[in-house]
Amino acid sequence: LHCTVATSISLSLLTRNMCRKYIAWLLRVKRVELLSVVVLTSLTWYMVFYQPHCLKRDMQMDYLQNEIVALSRRYVDDWLEGERRLYWKLTSGLGQSRPLLAKGKPFPPTLTLALENLYSALHQLETWLLGGFSANCSVTVLHEMINQDLNNIMHQQNALNQDWIVYLENLSILSKDWKLLYPSCSEKITWMESNWRKYACYGELGVDETRCSIFTYLSQRERQCPLIWRQQSQHTDDDVQPLLLPLQQNISRLHASMNDNAQNYKWMKERMMSTWSDWSEAYSWLKRNRRHLLSKKQLTILVHMGFLTKASGFKFGENAFTGGPLGELVQWSDMITTLHFFGHRLLISSESSTLKSTLLQYSSSSNSFCGALTGDEPDLIFTDIIGMDQIRRINANFYSKFKCRLRVLDSFGTQAQFNYAPYFKAHSAQLGKDNPWGGHSLKVGQFFTFYPHSPDNSFLGFVVKRHKDVKPRVERKNIALLYGKNAYWNDFTKVLDSIKDLVEIHATVNPDDQHLLPSYVVNHGVLDSDQFNLLSREAKIFLGLGFPYEGPAPLEAVANGLVFINPKFSAPKSRLNETFFAKKPTLRQLKSQNSYMEDFIGEPYVFTVDISDGPALRAAVKQALQAEFQPYVPWEFTAEGMLERVAYYFLHQDFCEPDHLPLNISQLRIYVGESGASCSDTCSKHGLFCESSFFSLINLRSVVARFSLCPEFATVADLHPPSFSQNVCFLQENQHLLNCASESSRDIQRICPCRSFKPGQIALCKAC
Repeated sequence: LHCTVATSISLSLLTRNMCRKYIAWLLRVKRVELLSVVVLTSLTWYMVFYQPHCLKRDMQMDYLQNEIVALSRRYVDDWLEGERRLYWKLTSGLGQSRPLLAKGKPFPPTLTLALENLYSALHQLETWLLGGFSANCSVTVLHEMINQDLNNIMHQQNALNQDWIVYLENLSILSKDWKLLYPSCSEKITWMESNWRKYACYGELGVDETRCSIFTYLSQRERQCPLIWRQQSQHTDDDVQPLLLPLQQNISRLHASMNDNAQNYKWMKERMMSTWSDWSEAYSWLKRNRRHLLSKKQLTILVHMGFLTKASGFKFGENAFTGGPLGELVQWSDMITTLHFFGHRLLISSESSTLKSTLLQYSSSSNSFCGALTGDEPDLIFTDIIGMDQIRRINANFYSKFKCRLRVLDSFGTQAQFNYAPYFKAHSAQLGKDNPWGGHSLKVGQFFTFYPHSPDNSFLGFVVKRHKDVKPRVERKNIALLYGKNAYWNDFTKVLDSIKDLVEIHATVNPDDQHLLPSYVVNHGVLDSDQFNLLSREAKIFLGLGFPYEGPAPLEAVANGLVFINPKFSAPKSRLNETFFAKKPTLRQLKSQNSYMEDFIGEPYVFTVDISDGPALRAAVKQALQAEFQPYVPWEFTAEGMLERVAYYFLHQDFCEPDHLPLNISQLRIYVGESGASCSDTCSKHGLFCESSFFSLINLRSVVARFSLCPEFATVADLHPPSFSQNVCFLQENQHLLNCASESSRDIQRICPCRSFKPGQIALCKAC
């Protein structure tokens, strides 16, 4: 027996030495062909997984780990060296030490990039494996990850001629910055090694003394480590029939769930009633044309409107019929209607006491020490910033455990520098001292905005009703209908004086404020939506006075066939120079009263002009009176557009999975910005839209090095990485600071992930 074992070991070692000589011969080849790499990999794996079983398992696994990493590094090193020698030879006449990409263009296709990413990933994996968890677990991980990735490369046809994006799409581990996406993974593993026995729930969920079990738990249960190997579900999404709801579903069922404060819901219920037929038609359209987006299971969704609670002090519900702000009520009404048509179970509250009762239903799951979810929790939580704070105060454990399920309605948006509290604190002198609405450290995509303000946030929007009985403009009177808050109108007498001979001026001011208006203004008092629409159809112009900022009324006016005269500001307004924005968590600058109308619609529906410039205003009014067009509503503000957009979010957004991508990676296009430019502006310059979820794919040395010589790399927690200056290339250290909107200093160029977008539906790519 001893002789047999010794002979087997000797043969194994001899075979291994012969294979090593063969590998060494291959590595001397100037340029290894793709097939050779795959053959070499297969031989390596054959040796690795068919070692003599008489060796001690732990010693064997330690040896194999080192063998895998060493051999992998050697053949990738040689491959890259051969490629670089070839490039240097081809470009030596151009005076370049290595080929550089022309700024502003995607880099050329080459298999080298795929293997260079493999090389970079091996360095990461080496750290994980050789200092990591149990040997059996680590070898399994390495085998599954690298072998699968190399097979994906092998199966690509015409590899050298295809776009490099194809490779990144198929390299499951190589295009991710694991440390950035899972910053607490190593720390959590170490903590659990010492503490898992103290809490019975860990053992019940499969944790034992091995690091492999801990890693598996943190990966599959708490999502604090990469989900490297996935449990296969028994059914694919294609096997599940979409949840198709009967159209006769009664609105009374929805209204019955809105019952904790009648005053809070009165205006919203009236809006739902007036638009219900539009929603029914839109849902029928979705079933016919975008059936694959329909919900595949019923979700439980907690909906809490903190801005309506008595504790907020805002009194939105009470003031809705007396000239108070309506934008928030419009958006919440449309969002709740959308969720209802998708057939989800809604737990709606507009008072803190109702919220508290709702959260009591989940006290057992939220109080469990283990972070794993039981399946009895709300699938999503729609709220606002006030509501988010109320949830945290009522049940901090619930908030912490389900934070990734939050969807926060945030009219003006939240930027990264205000979202991440440590960064704001360190830069408050430049950003402004107050940040009462920021500092929540969510993913910026969890903030849902009124208009598509920023690529970093998710655009939720609202619905503008399309009217079928709009009077042609040629039959209308020369009436200008004023749009502005009461308290501001007294300052615009000169503006109105300059055009009173061109148009008849009408207003809808509370009778108590009649004294603020010039005597020649015809005031109709506060009107409901139907009355206001009737008045709008008699007028030709909707004249903005500069405030409120970015409300829904201008879109509704254009839908009724009016021209919106959009006041242009002499200097952009932001939190640095405008009291209204002073505490809002954004540095976004408004060039006019409604930037969406200016940037996305324009003439003949919108004329943006400085209304304090009398001659310019008169010229705009004359043009507006002569303009002929059909009423217009952008697709993204129709009921169909909102259903389509929200349905896509439900299927593709997942903020609980750090490395989840809401879009197919084939949509990624990389561009280098000009010095100081934001990625939003850079992508827009190329007719594209910045996609912040793709930053994790380009925050890699191998990608950044394609755009600069990079004599030095620095990993920093700042707003501009990935980026480069003349002497340094920067990588992002903190995922909370990845963003599209921030500009950089004048000596830094940002590297930007862009994508296409659908005309009229900017939240979705063309192929979505």
